[in-house]
Amino acid sequence: MTAQIPDIFTYGETDFSLIAITPSEAELFDPRDHGLNPSRHGTACYRGYWCGFEITDALYLENLLVWCMDHKYPPLCGIRPELDLDPERKPDPLDWDACGEYRQFMEDFNHYSGLHMKIPFTGKLLAGTGFLEEYHIHMGFQRAFAYEKVFEFEFAGGDLVRTADLSRKAAEMRERIQRSEPVETVDRTDPFDFVRRSFSLDYGVKGFHEEE
Repeated sequence: MTAQIPDIFTYGETDFSLIAITPSEAELFDPRDHGLNPSRHGTACYRGYWCGFEITDALYLENLLVWCMDHKYPPLCGIRPELDLDPERKPDPLDWDACGEYRQFMEDFNHYSGLHMKIPFTGKLLAGTGFLEEYHIHMGFQRAFAYEKVFEFEFAGGDLVRTADLSRKAAEMRERIQRSEPVETVDRTDPFDFVRRSFSLDYGVKGFHEEE
């Protein structure tokens, strides 16, 4: 199984990769709600689509890359997609430094840009920047300790109500790893537990427990 390309959140002039979300069942954007039927296309993007968000006073979907087996791509917000045929094109939100594989398959994706669709999300997001390659896990989504800087963003109805810099917590987790102390609990009797946790975006798995 392959590491997955995370959704990106541009905050100020910095791109942050999604680490975790709470409530854990939350879905920021589902293309199926907008007439799209995404299909798996490449092992680094099992769900068949990728989102680029912007955080200002609120949470907005700005870019969507999606591949549909039925080749039906209705307009979103009055915008029609463009087929991303140029493998050398590198829009900043896609320049995830932990995985250079996206150019190998995302040239087949259709690209909706400039959507500026407000996402009415209520909850918290954990996102990181400054990926540390030595902590890369080649399966699912990466853990908080794999990023030099980790921020928490809290929203109410899509409006940004709080930000917090949790980089120190991530650094403390790396210090525990260096001391060979466990930073997460894995069910050793369940061979599929690590796989489930790798593909999870749950706070208690990828980030920090709520009570910490």
